[in-house]
Amino acid sequence: MSTTDSEAGYYVKGEREKQFAYSLHVCVDKNGYIIDKHVTLGNIHDSTQLKPMIERLEAKQMLLITLAIDSGYKIPFNAHFLLEKAIVPAMPYTRPKGKPGFFRTKDFIYDEHYDTYICPNDETLLYKRTMPTGHRLYISDGSICRDCPLLSKCTESKDAIKQIRRHVWQDDLDIVEDLRFVDTVKKQYKMRSQTIERRFGDAKEQHGMRWTRYRGHDKVSMDTTLICATMNLKKIAMWLVKRPLLFLKKYI
Repeated sequence: MSTTDSEAGYYVKGEREKQFAYSLHVCVDKNGYIIDKHVTLGNIHDSTQLKPMIERLEAKQMLLITLAIDSGYKIPFNAHFLLEKAIVPAMPYTRPKGKPGFFRTKDFIYDEHYDTYICPNDETLLYKRTMPTGHRLYISDGSICRDCPLLSKCTESKDAIKQIRRHVWQDDLDIVEDLRFVDTVKKQYKMRSQTIERRFGDAKEQHGMRWTRYRGHDKVSMDTTLICATMNLKKIAMWLVKRPLLFLKKYI
């Protein structure tokens, strides 16, 4: 616990970046205007904050059609939640995780009809149980795998048992992965660099949001609200100077 700000959360991003901090979650429209924001403690994962943000926007009658999000929000629950809301998710590509030289999960074929996985050696992994995390566990038969010629590329288990975890909403995440190749979705995701990323860059470099200037969640939230409002006002002022007639027609 921090000795200077007991409400700050211990934020960890890799081995080099560890500090007490707060996290700012922001949603912007296609023109870069901040339409929703909130502050959480630094030890709260980003992926848990998408649902409340979308629900607040819905309460304001600001229905979304497409939503481009950062990789930190890319989890099966968020994919399921957005698809249930009929919101088209534009999520980034995530590199498959695993030990180099070993088979990855995508090398195993999921049989939806029998609810099993088929390994590269045409053997099956059967459903074992559903874990508290929402993952369904599939395991192989160790007596068969022990004599498999591909064992050295499959698992290092002493029992020669291969395990695969599949989330109950993995199908929704698979749909999101397929949407990445749709031209309109790719275009929406590319807009992130010119909208939300630019907003965060301006906030850090021009408005001192890289470091907190207050202690306590409420004061930090107040400060970030004023900064976001200021950034919106500056943007409106620029529109009025450069394109006054277009702005008045569009927003007034």
